[in-house]
Amino acid sequence: MNRLTLPEIKHLRILDGQEIPTTEDVLACSQNRVGLVLELKAKGLAESIVQVVSSSEFRDPLISASFDHQDLARLRHLHPSSTIMPLIGRGAIDPDALAKLGAR
Repeated sequence: MNRLTLPEIKHLRILDGQEIPTTEDVLACSQNRVGLVLELKAKGLAESIVQVVSSSEFRDPLISASFDHQDLARLRHLHPSSTIMPLIGRGAIDPDALAKLGAR
């Protein structure tokens, strides 16, 4: 999927024949009805997420989650009021690193 262009992805269909929605589609569809957790699956998405969410009418609640804590720190820097959820894999948890993110 990460090698496909957006038009190529839009031609794909899930099992019931529906298109794969973009982040913009999901934000528009969810507006004022449900909160969302957006997991940033690839590195370097902070700027794009901030831009897409800021240009949408979706406001809250929105939580951005990622195993990439640097990307979450970048997102928090770009949009200080963002709610973030640092995901933790296997291994020791570093409370100091989480504190630096401003995780609440």
